[in-house]
Amino acid sequence: MGSPERLCPGHGLATSAPSTRGTRGELLVEWAAKVLAAHEDSTWVLREEGYESVRERSVESRLAVSNGFLGLRASIEQPTDASAPRTYVAGFFDTTAKDQVGPRLISGPDWLRLHVVVDGEKAALDAGETLSHCRALHLCCGLLERDWRQRLPSGKVLRLRTARFASLANRSLAGHFALIEVDQPAQLTLECQLTSTTEDLVFVERDGELALWQTAASGRRLAVATSCSLHDAGRSWPDRSFGDGMGRRWEWQMRPRQQALHCQVIAVVREDRNGNLEREARAAWGRPRATDVPALLGRHARAWERRWAASDVVIEGDPAAQQAMRFALYHLIAAANPQDERVSIPARALTGDAYMGHVFWDTEIYLLPFYTFTWPEAARALLMYRYHTLPAAREKAVQFGCQGALYAWQSAETGEEVTPTFDISGAGHVVPIRTGMEEHHVSADIAYAVWQYWQATRDAGLRSSWRRRASGPAGRYQKRTGATTSGASSGRMSITKA
Repeated sequence: MGSPERLCPGHGLATSAPSTRGTRGELLVEWAAKVLAAHEDSTWVLREEGYESVRERSVESRLAVSNGFLGLRASIEQPTDASAPRTYVAGFFDTTAKDQVGPRLISGPDWLRLHVVVDGEKAALDAGETLSHCRALHLCCGLLERDWRQRLPSGKVLRLRTARFASLANRSLAGHFALIEVDQPAQLTLECQLTSTTEDLVFVERDGELALWQTAASGRRLAVATSCSLHDAGRSWPDRSFGDGMGRRWEWQMRPRQQALHCQVIAVVREDRNGNLEREARAAWGRPRATDVPALLGRHARAWERRWAASDVVIEGDPAAQQAMRFALYHLIAAANPQDERVSIPARALTGDAYMGHVFWDTEIYLLPFYTFTWPEAARALLMYRYHTLPAAREKAVQFGCQGALYAWQSAETGEEVTPTFDISGAGHVVPIRTGMEEHHVSADIAYAVWQYWQATRDAGLRSSWRRRASGPAGRYQKRTGATTSGASSGRMSITKA
């Protein structure tokens, strides 16, 4: 494991804070410029130079930031036709209008779009000449930066530097900031707006900074609150609202070498079965302002430091292997949420639409050992997801005429079987999918994972909970193969041939 003093060299976000001298705008701009100018050891950062539309969706997934509750793809703030911007909310499932495959993860509204206009010219990758474009994922602190320089058709050069994070210190919060510069005097317009990226999520109503959205199929609600502001060294600029109050617009005159800073904070709360959404949303919001971004980022970076202190693996003499190791560890840390026992880690985590947000056996076999030995609280929450979905596993066993419990091959919120029964091939043929009916080892995988976790942690509370229900998976194998169970008094589930 890496020692804390070796972590995150060169970034210093955990202790970074604005100076105490100067106007608020000066302090914020100075702070943002310092953060965006920081450099790190290459083994702690993953860079993507340039922009290729054919690779964009893969890049957006690899450079995603997440905290186990919110997942932000690395889409650029001025999306192209190749972009797939998403803000995922763990556990926010619903059926969709366009298919009949059962529940899928519904993405929340996109809040990261920035519409920049310079003297009437819209800034876009396909407008003018791209002088440079780079995205950098800072593995040490879960921060995605972007640096873009574009020569517009008029000849003016715009530089846009942005950063985003999903807070590991407060998982309902995420932040974004952008530094804007031009090389010639210009009139600038900046717009940001909450926008749904799918017909499966619709806007309901707004109350001040708090907006309610709901899924189109069942009406499950999502509360989203935002705060945003614009500053330069001299002042904070007032905004005007548009689009039912969901958008903000600023207009101002910029000089060469002047920097303007846009800050934004978002808070998200999903509707659960027994909660009061409005009350929980206002409690989560707690009135953080866009100008609180430095403090939020500092707490977020300190939370990442603590995780790396428990998780880092140092490989000496091979920088490429070291970077690959930290990239894998980064996504493992980013995928988990020890505060929520009602969700697990989907096959694509919170980085893409594939697998519809469904949970597979891979979580218990391939991911859980990492959490067990470095983050037991996260491992426990993942196993408790299976505990809470055991009723659905028992019901599936009944449907198959068996005793005990049979866990779903693909599961979502309730644990019911949600594996599609067919797919359409590239040639247009119907391809049957039988894994939901024929793949039964998932139950043994879960039993094995519970046992391995208990051996490592001696978590008496979890062991007691599972022992009251633990005969289910073994009961399934008794019916199917004639196996028997032994070791019940120790809480261990074993399978032997009769």
